Amino acid sequence: MGEYSTWMYIVHSYTRGRLTYETDRLAAIQGLANEFKKSREDEYIMGLWTGDLPQALLWHRDDQYLERTQALATFPSWSWASVTGHVFDPPVLDDGSMPLGAYVGIADGGRRLIVKGLGITGQTAELPDDQVTTTADYIFPYLANPTDATIFGQDGEHLGWAVYDEKFHHHGDTVHCPCLFRGRGGNARQDHFYGLLLKKLDNHTAYDSTSSSPVVSIYKRLGIFAFQIGAWVNKMEEELVWIV
Repeated sequence: MGEYSTWMYIVHSYTRGRLTYETDRLAAIQGLANEFKKSREDEYIMGLWTGDLPQALLWHRDDQYLERTQALATFPSWSWASVTGHVFDPPVLDDGSMPLGAYVGIADGGRRLIVKGLGITGQTAELPDDQVTTTADYIFPYLANPTDATIFGQDGEHLGWAVYDEKFHHHGDTVHCPCLFRGRGGNARQDHFYGLLLKKLDNHTAYDSTSSSPVVSIYKRLGIFAFQIGAWVNKMEEELVWIV
C-alpha cells in the first residue's frame, strides 16, 4: 500500500470517530501528519498532501450526509476537515485511469486551492428511479443511495450524476464541473469522467496575472460527480479553477 493509499485510509478511519470539539478535526491528526512528513517531500495543507492532488480532492460521503457547521467555516470547502461525518477516500480508479487535471497551487494562506481541469457547466435535476438502480449503482456500489441528482449540460444533454456532500440542495442548481480523472470507478463497465461539483460564489473574484482573463471566478465545493462519456466532451475547456 503506497503512501497515498495509507494516508487516505487513515482519514477514512479517523473520521468515523467523534471529537469533543469539531475544530480539532485537523489538530487531532497532526501528529500522524508529522510522521508522514519525515518520508515525504511534498506539502501537507488542510489535511491533504499536495503530491496526492488532484485525486485526493475526490473524497466524499458514505451513506450518511456530511455537514458544514459554522464551527468548521474556517476550513476551506475542498478539505475534508470542512465537514462533520465519515469521509470516504476517492472512488478512482483503476490502473488504467488517466488524469485530466493537475494541482497548480495554494493561495490566501492555504485557504484557496488552484487546480487545472477540463471544465463544463451544467444544471442538476431530480434523479430518475431507473438510473438509481442501474448505472449509478455500478459507479458508486458502496453507497446505499448512490447519487443525489442527475446533471444536464446547457443544451439539455445528459452528462452524469452528482454526489452532494450535504443533504440540503436544490434541483435546478447551476453547477460547474471541472473533470479531473477519466477511468472506471466501482463496478463501472466503461470509463467515466470524475471531478468536483462546484458552485460559483457571487461577487467573489481573484486576480490571476498568468491568465488571458486575469479576473477569475471563485467556487465552493458541493460534492463530486461522475459523467458518462458523450458528445459533450468536445465542449470541455481547459481552465484554472479557484476553490475556497
